[in-house]
Amino acid sequence: MIRIPRNQEVRPSALGAIVGKRCPRCRAGSLFRSIFRMNSYCSVCGLDFDRGEQGYFTGATFVSYGVAVMLMALITLTEAVLFPDRSLVRMIAESSILIIPLFPWMWQYSRILWMVFDQAIDPVDRGRASSDQLGGSAFWQEMTGRGKVRVSTDHRGSPRPGSGDGES
Repeated sequence: MIRIPRNQEVRPSALGAIVGKRCPRCRAGSLFRSIFRMNSYCSVCGLDFDRGEQGYFTGATFVSYGVAVMLMALITLTEAVLFPDRSLVRMIAESSILIIPLFPWMWQYSRILWMVFDQAIDPVDRGRASSDQLGGSAFWQEMTGRGKVRVSTDHRGSPRPGSGDGES
């Protein structure tokens, strides 16, 4: 059993943030306000989700394409095992129809995966502990959730929403 001191901040791992659809930096703020609407910034740490860059989520398109191809391949393979007498064209058409209800899920998770990947490779890190403070590889610490983040400003150096003190 692992004991965590009461005064130590605990936050979910990157996988926990992905599954919970949470901010890739603080892992607490919600990314989506509805199934088709994404928040512009994190309500907890103030992270601008698109980093203020037009076309930021272009990379998420490739993630979405990869997820869709893998799901279609899995569905087609399952059909081939269950119904070996069907033609390949029919199985691909059926898998295309079966995947349509999953589009909102794929859209959300492709954006989440892109942001977590981007934050791990090129972090927006106001107030983030250095790799020395984390005890080794900052990337590994971030991906396993063993790092501790103290965020008081957004990526532009502005006070985070709701901080109330107006200091960085």
